[in-house]
Amino acid sequence: MFKLPILKKQLYPYQRTGVKLIELFKGRALLADEMGLGKTIQSLTWLEYHPEIRPVLIIVPSYLKQNWMNEIISSLNTVYKIEILQGTKPYNIHAETNIVIINYDIIRHWVIHLKKYNPMLIILDEIHYIMNSSTKRTQSVRSVCNGVPYILGLSGTPIMNRPIEIFSPLSIIKPGLFPSKFRFAQLFCKAKKTIWGWDFNGASNTKELNNILTNECMIRRLKEDVLPDLPSKIEIPIILDIDLNEYNKVLHSLQEWLETNYGKEHGRSTDAIMLAKIEYLKQAAVQGKMDSIINWIDNFLTQNSKLVIFGTHQRFIKDLHENYKKNSVAITGATPAAKRHDYVNLFQNNKSINLLIGNIRAAGTGFTLTAASNLVFIEFDWNPSWHDQAKDRIHRIGQKDSVSIYYMIAKDTIEEDIMKILDSKREIKNQILDGRESENTEMLTYLVEKILENGNIGE
Repeated sequence: MFKLPILKKQLYPYQRTGVKLIELFKGRALLADEMGLGKTIQSLTWLEYHPEIRPVLIIVPSYLKQNWMNEIISSLNTVYKIEILQGTKPYNIHAETNIVIINYDIIRHWVIHLKKYNPMLIILDEIHYIMNSSTKRTQSVRSVCNGVPYILGLSGTPIMNRPIEIFSPLSIIKPGLFPSKFRFAQLFCKAKKTIWGWDFNGASNTKELNNILTNECMIRRLKEDVLPDLPSKIEIPIILDIDLNEYNKVLHSLQEWLETNYGKEHGRSTDAIMLAKIEYLKQAAVQGKMDSIINWIDNFLTQNSKLVIFGTHQRFIKDLHENYKKNSVAITGATPAAKRHDYVNLFQNNKSINLLIGNIRAAGTGFTLTAASNLVFIEFDWNPSWHDQAKDRIHRIGQKDSVSIYYMIAKDTIEEDIMKILDSKREIKNQILDGRESENTEMLTYLVEKILENGNIGE
């Protein structure tokens, strides 16, 4: 009888079902649950159930490498030796390593080393990254996966536009299911011959394809399917690796200034200067993760859902709005009141506007944004009350879905410390602060003293 392993966190009922289905599919499955439903923890639970299946290779987009490591450590009771591979110049994987994590962008440089590693299980997160069979990335993944007994593919959007997109992932997960790409295209892609060659961009027999996938390898649940299992609000931290070079320059400049000025007699003006310098450090952390944030948003948008994005600095809100100008509205402190309501109405009612990008204080109160059930914080205010009020824009009366709140946190930066402080403040704010601004001074003192004590923060 299949008995789930004991984890550090409790699975929801549908997640337990998902793990059992992975077992039913004998460890070769396409886990296609909608974003936010916990595909990572389901695959890791199945891994934990099978201690004999080692070593393990996890292939992910670059911005998710650290997140997978954190999830393994925070969720599983087994202590694994985990190695995150970096760069395009391969080096030997440590003999004692039993989980290797690598990103798609560099895998073609590591094929020989990864095949020597001889993984028994490969987890392909966001497997739609290899939907194009002709790319070097896909060919490299296929080479590494060849002969591996267990393969799990994860994606909330295994098909973005056309059925042909799922053929390449399926041919890696279940090579015998559709041995011929041409035959697959004839059956499910309305294949037709043109003067330029064969066109596989159509769709046909979609119900039959769904039935085959569901019976053979696919596990697919939407939020609406599992609402009774879900809490009304799920909060998900995403830890992002960043290039720390520019960040460290700002940090060292701040440290030098503090060593000269902190501790001397000073008043509010000096505190204001310290706060401004720490704001520069916060901005350096955000700048370092912007590419990863954009990659994450792009991936989110493939599921055709609406998303609220909150930040604190106008420059980042403006940059994101420019990047998504055709499908977003932006609200900052400079946005006139009448325009703010117009933008909210557009977001709520216009299907082509699926992003609202706002300042936590300007857009985080007074509005109803229930057209979205997903919200992401790309940076953080000093006051936890502003975050809580911002979350209530989507988590309020009129919201029919469970909501997911994501926090984009730059690893080894001030953001990790700010999040710890905010969590602590949130626990006691109702008793002693009631959302007042006075907590800035206490946070500032903590951060400054940590910089001076350790020469760094986020460690």
